Amino acid sequence: MEQLSIIMKLPKQQIRSLRIMMSYFAVATAETVATILTSCIPQTKTGPAILEIYDISENFYFKDNVIVEYKSAIPLIKNKYKRKEWVVVFPDDEAVKRYGDYFSNYTKIVCSKERVGNTRTIKDYIGPDIGNKLQFIIVNDVVQTGDTLLECARMLKQSYKDTIIHAFVTHAVFPNHSYRKFMTDNCPIDTFLCTNSNPVISDILIKIPQFQVIPLVPYCSQPKIYVASCNYSKLQAVSDGRKFMYRVIGIDVPSGVEEQPIGCRVYDGCRNRLMSLSSETRLKYGATKSDIYFSLENGIILEGDSGEDICVVIWFFQF
Repeated sequence: MEQLSIIMKLPKQQIRSLRIMMSYFAVATAETVATILTSCIPQTKTGPAILEIYDISENFYFKDNVIVEYKSAIPLIKNKYKRKEWVVVFPDDEAVKRYGDYFSNYTKIVCSKERVGNTRTIKDYIGPDIGNKLQFIIVNDVVQTGDTLLECARMLKQSYKDTIIHAFVTHAVFPNHSYRKFMTDNCPIDTFLCTNSNPVISDILIKIPQFQVIPLVPYCSQPKIYVASCNYSKLQAVSDGRKFMYRVIGIDVPSGVEEQPIGCRVYDGCRNRLMSLSSETRLKYGATKSDIYFSLENGIILEGDSGEDICVVIWFFQF
């Protein structure tokens, strides 16, 4: 309720835009939550608020006064699980429809819900022969009791001997402490990965050796962009021009030049702002050597009797 109260108040402060990240959007309460949000969020200066939803498609519950953006946590694990080393396993047809395109160059296995006796069977085999690839990563969106993932892993163990099996899901729900199934000595899944979309559970899992928790928005593990100004236009320019999901942070420092400087004074102002980011200032904001630093200064360059608007930009990967 506290978060909802803030969300309702922000647009009334004439903010330019509003982006809300729904880290975990439970299907069972999807209609209720969507109705509350779409009824309470007013418009911003630039239009409807943007609602980010990860790996769950519930668009039909939302009205037109919010814009729904669908995102996925799959890119968080692709760097870890290289296509030459790992085979991607989908526990059912729905999973391969949703995530198959993310692994276009990978060898893929699709498990079937059609059963032979009491065991799950391999329905589809996509890609070149596995050969010596005996490392499997099972991928799905949500885990509840975990029975489907365990059954799929047991099938792999029976079909391919001496295998290493990992599992990844975006949302770890695990009602009634069902994550304990993955802590037994005979568990067929060696490592279970999930995001922190459901922190009530992920805060427990992060303390268990068999689990790895990946931040859904890993600002802390990625470099940050520091801008030597708190001017909105400058911050927005850097934010719009970035190629990666870096966090942009403005620091209010002096330029040491007059308003709308002329000629070389524009460069001086840009340099002065950047040099004002002393080690003490960077330490205060938790900056590291891997962060990026930007300084921008607007001014005028004279050509004859006329002048042209210019912007000088200086940036460093390391300071």
